[in-house]
Amino acid sequence: MALTPALSHPMGEGESFSVSRHIGTRLEFVSIRVHSWLNSEMEKRFQTYRGTWAWLAQRFSAIFLFVLIPIKIYSGWAKKIDLPFPETFGSAGKVHTNSAIDIALLFFFLIHAFYGLRVILIDVGVIKEDRWFWRMLIAALGIFGLCVWRVYLRGE
Repeated sequence: MALTPALSHPMGEGESFSVSRHIGTRLEFVSIRVHSWLNSEMEKRFQTYRGTWAWLAQRFSAIFLFVLIPIKIYSGWAKKIDLPFPETFGSAGKVHTNSAIDIALLFFFLIHAFYGLRVILIDVGVIKEDRWFWRMLIAALGIFGLCVWRVYLRGE
């Protein structure tokens, strides 16, 4: 039985070979490989790393600092030199001496500063990226707790 070269298997005798089936199988193989590679890359890309949370914490703290610092500064000026102050907030003196604003400023400042210090130390090569997330958070919260306890709870 003579087989035509287009329909014969290149290595075997007597086996029929379909070019479209071979190309289709090869494309399926390539498609599966690319799909699995993309899935692994997507999983790596969208995992929640500690660095992502540190980055988000620093960005949110920057937004809150961007709002709270001008309020604190302007309320102090308005209290001291009689600048116009919105009546919806109450008096400038009450806003300026509001302990909730002071505590929020302290908290967001410490979070922003400690995660910024972490980034600097990673860039310099002093620490590894994956190790100091919790240490910086504990240090910031420890200093925050100590300050709140000494100033507001203990009354010093």
